[in-house]
Amino acid sequence: LIDAARRLLLAEGPLGFTLRRVADDTGVRISNVQYYFPGRAELLRAVMKPVLDRSILLIEEAERRSPTPETALAVLDAILDRIIEDAEGEEVSMLIPHLWSIGIADKESASVLRDAYEVLVSGAARLIRRAYSHVSVNDSRHLAAVLISMSDGLFVQLAIARVGDASMRDTAARVRNSMHLLVAHAAAAGTASQPSVLDS
Repeated sequence: LIDAARRLLLAEGPLGFTLRRVADDTGVRISNVQYYFPGRAELLRAVMKPVLDRSILLIEEAERRSPTPETALAVLDAILDRIIEDAEGEEVSMLIPHLWSIGIADKESASVLRDAYEVLVSGAARLIRRAYSHVSVNDSRHLAAVLISMSDGLFVQLAIARVGDASMRDTAARVRNSMHLLVAHAAAAGTASQPSVLDS
């Protein structure tokens, strides 16, 4: 059912993404589909899970290793590399905008996207806090949200450009450098009694 839903979303976009269409495409009764996925939001969550899990696993693995500032940056780099890879790939570069579109248009599905971002922000914030224990909980969450927003913006630009030209590679490198600077500044602000970069 999840594979069929993913294929349907890729082929027809948000408008064709319904439980009935998934049931029709799989030859399964709609009541059986609803047994596993009572609504479109639950099905959307299942389709999103593999995409989200790829980043979450990187964060969880680093947390198990008691992250240092270096390993925290390495994980953020690995997540950014994954985003660049996804933007270059045809399937994920089409799937993610469809997921965003459904979340914007459908209130019930919006909660799925909010939950997904909460998982990412919380995980990245925990990683930052464990690597830089002096950074406040609030600042680590703000920093994580900013880093994820930058990653989303880069994903859109790369997916549209299909990463082919050198200027987009340069943009990706600059985003990576900017992320490192933001993390370094937030870490320094906690020790040098400077205002956080997130407050300016």
